[in-house]
Amino acid sequence: MTLRRDLHHETAREGRKRDFTFQQISAEILREVVDLQTLQVASRRAMNHPEVRADAHLEAEVRGYLTQLEYEIRGRMSRQQSEELHPRVEAEIGWKPVQTAETKAPTPAREFVLAGFERLRRVYDERLLHFDLDAARRLLGQLDQYQEANRSVVTPAMLERCRLDMARTEQRAAQYRLEVDALARAAAQGARAGRMDEAAKALKRLSSIHASHPHLLSESRLNEIRSMIEDSSDHYDHREASRALVQRERSVAEELRKLADAVHAFHRVSHEIPHGDPRFGDAEKQYYDAVRSIRHHDKEWLADLMLELDDLVTELHDESGRSGAQVARFLHSVKAAIAGVVKEIRQVAAESSPAAGADPTSKQP
Repeated sequence: MTLRRDLHHETAREGRKRDFTFQQISAEILREVVDLQTLQVASRRAMNHPEVRADAHLEAEVRGYLTQLEYEIRGRMSRQQSEELHPRVEAEIGWKPVQTAETKAPTPAREFVLAGFERLRRVYDERLLHFDLDAARRLLGQLDQYQEANRSVVTPAMLERCRLDMARTEQRAAQYRLEVDALARAAAQGARAGRMDEAAKALKRLSSIHASHPHLLSESRLNEIRSMIEDSSDHYDHREASRALVQRERSVAEELRKLADAVHAFHRVSHEIPHGDPRFGDAEKQYYDAVRSIRHHDKEWLADLMLELDDLVTELHDESGRSGAQVARFLHSVKAAIAGVVKEIRQVAAESSPAAGADPTSKQP
């Protein structure tokens, strides 16, 4: 209960901090922007703000604000052009426009209004895709205001489609949360009864949900479930040894994951960023550090790891053989992870020097 309350307070603090940052950034934009040129400069600065780049919620809010501001500037420009045009036409050809409600308050071109709505809607759809419902609800409010201000172009049906998408996403999110709760209970019950295979299977599914939809299952919530599983197995004499085994497996898995991330990041950067860009240099350095590290994960390293894990299993005094089977599966996953990293390193080497066919992992794991 205390952990859940702390998580709630932490979420509230993050929300207040995000709102404060948004107010600062939007106020700065408003002070600087007078036309489309200054808006472009302010947009670049705002979207490159460290806190905006690190927070998808904040990025969506700032992007929506910039879109709305662009709409207002273009609308003002359209009205100014219309006001300047009418006197010239009247003076040159003796024509005077009929003063109707529409000509008294010229509106932006239909295409421009629709383009502004589509920009907001794309950001909205992207937030729904990631189940970022808080940011999506704020964007839906902006879409509602946009439609209200442009009723003649943006129809209620267009906005209703956005509301239906929100309802469907909320329903899917609720289903995921029910599944998370059921998996957490199953994992805890399995651990309490000593059925670690059931607990591991449920935890694997939970980890998959977290990796795919972190807004639905946060890292803190996943760690809370892991702690609950560990607490459920307290009555076993081998709890400490089991925890040490899990910790060692986690550290090895995390080590290999970081190596794989560094290699994959450079592989992607090599296709997207020019070689002279500083970001390319940073990614290349991390890549070669990863290559040097993966060379040390050879057969000798794997043999040492096997002996280390065997010693931990011996301390468990597990007569059922489940821990040994768990270690065997883990070692198989380690070999597969190393093989995957080596494969991508070879792809990078082949793409950078296909004629030479150089292999940075000549000392194969």
